[in-house]
Amino acid sequence: MIATVTMARPTLAEEILDPTTLKAALKTTVIEEDNYIQFLVTLVDQGRLSQAVFHTSFRWARQKSYLRFQFFKRAVIANADRAGVTLPEQTPPLQQTIQGKVVQRVLLVDVPVAYADVQIVGTSYKTKTDIHGEFSFADVPWGVYIVEADGGVLQLLRKVAAQVKLPYLPNDATSLTLRFR
Repeated sequence: MIATVTMARPTLAEEILDPTTLKAALKTTVIEEDNYIQFLVTLVDQGRLSQAVFHTSFRWARQKSYLRFQFFKRAVIANADRAGVTLPEQTPPLQQTIQGKVVQRVLLVDVPVAYADVQIVGTSYKTKTDIHGEFSFADVPWGVYIVEADGGVLQLLRKVAAQVKLPYLPNDATSLTLRFR
């Protein structure tokens, strides 16, 4: 008896979101163009850029006989802007910094929490806040992260967490405030 194995064929949407396929179809020529494609794919995967904006721009640019990537980039920036998403002209750094402050609300005033433990959950990134309650993680690759802080003021120990999505977009806040309640 011969067993037959059928491989599931990727859908058009999955195929279009493959960076290697995109680079070939758009005829990228430099690493900056390849990185911009990876940037856009990351945004679509995170749900921050709609697949419709991405696919419409891709299909239109693919019909061009030359400068496909440049047409695609201009189209996706314009279409995203109409959808309320501001995209940068240049590719953001492949690794970025997550920085912020940990504070405790005391009598309607935010008091910095010194020496609180701060970590990016599921990674090896860990640090403590300084005396001003500030922290920073450098060279964090693109992705979706949970930043968590443990500590407190006036013998009140607390834990707080917030989600951070990298890469940052032009209108994103690049500093995080973790507020113990």
